[in-house]
Amino acid sequence: MMAWAIAATAAAVLLFVLLFKFHREITRMNRQLKQMLDRQQHPFVREPSVFAANRQLIRHINEVLRQIERITEEKNKSETARKQLVSNISHDLRTPLTSLLGYVEMLDTDENLQKEEQAEYIRIVHHKARTLYELAEQFFELSRLEAGEEPLHRERINVSETVRQILFSYYEDFKARHLEPSLDLPDADAFAVADRRALTRILTNLIANSLRHGAGGDRFGVRVRDEADNVAVEVWDNGKGIPAPELDRIWSRMYTLGPSRNKALHGSGLGLHIVKQLVERMGGGIDAGSVPYERTSFVFRLPKDRGGEELRLL
Repeated sequence: MMAWAIAATAAAVLLFVLLFKFHREITRMNRQLKQMLDRQQHPFVREPSVFAANRQLIRHINEVLRQIERITEEKNKSETARKQLVSNISHDLRTPLTSLLGYVEMLDTDENLQKEEQAEYIRIVHHKARTLYELAEQFFELSRLEAGEEPLHRERINVSETVRQILFSYYEDFKARHLEPSLDLPDADAFAVADRRALTRILTNLIANSLRHGAGGDRFGVRVRDEADNVAVEVWDNGKGIPAPELDRIWSRMYTLGPSRNKALHGSGLGLHIVKQLVERMGGGIDAGSVPYERTSFVFRLPKDRGGEELRLL
């Protein structure tokens, strides 16, 4: 009987000690978590435990803290990108708008303007207004793309003919820059499965980007290749090019290159970002490469039409 009482007492003491340690560990973990919340920081809980359940709890708490840390970092990056986007939009809209208003004011108030000067100012006003319109269109298109509000319809498209038509529409731009575009097409027309409007936007953005930023070059071209699974389209020029460290960044929203490109023809930086979004949504991919004054090229690939493929909205 005495032995039983001693064993019961020892068991009670041991249970009390274990409960005391358990309570102390929980109290310390709670204190650490409160300190983290008060400081709005997310270090990890570092409370060694003799209890398997507590060790598992600590692992789970730390995993939650890691996720909170990742979410916080992404939130901060997103907020920084948003502020930069707003700043760039404001700058890109304000610059042509300020110039436009200046010319309009001169046309309205300067009675000594000659007819030739008036005609030139009107031409400039038209150009600035067109720039503002194109910027607004790009901002609107980007917002719809990123919100998933721009459905793309897959259909069989003659890429060779589309390239020919779009190049012809830039005839005056090539003429003004004294460029003779090079067009390299396969013997037989190449067909892809894509959205017609999206393909047109991709080509116009890439051609406009090359004309705007290919400073110092005297050659420009488009090449279409019929590959095993894809139709590849390359838009290239031999201008100043893109510095190697910048190549991975050119697809970012609102990213514009600095002095390596033509400042007089500064763009919004949205064009290439929109191109990448559209190409990838159609199941393709795009790459860029640049050797200054030799060849700067953008190559995108779209799934090849194989006939009879079920088409659907993207």
